[in-house]
Amino acid sequence: GATNSNTTVNPAFGTVRSTMNPAFNRRGSANSVADNGNNTSNHNLHAHTTPPSGARKAPKSTRLLEHEYVFWLGDLNYRLDEEVEIVEIFERLYNETWETLRLQDQLHMERNKKNVFH
Repeated sequence: GATNSNTTVNPAFGTVRSTMNPAFNRRGSANSVADNGNNTSNHNLHAHTTPPSGARKAPKSTRLLEHEYVFWLGDLNYRLDEEVEIVEIFERLYNETWETLRLQDQLHMERNKKNVFH
């Protein structure tokens, strides 16, 4: 399976292990991702993630549902908050007993804390 210093994934037989500080890493800025050891130039990330100097903020009256298309860009790699065997995940999904998985889901937890999609 794929592996790096913080994550190991073996989709056939192994375990999915989450990163050291998973929820923060998922909603952190591009600059913090670069600072966490990726081999990406912080300057290049800043240039691509910072609005131009003349950019204006959208008025607060702008609503998400007023648009036909909405694009959410960012790190969408939310995971389960603890190690769970792949076989166990599929068993829970097959048996429709996924509530314990949902409670460990980082995106679900961050939404409940109103850190994302609020």
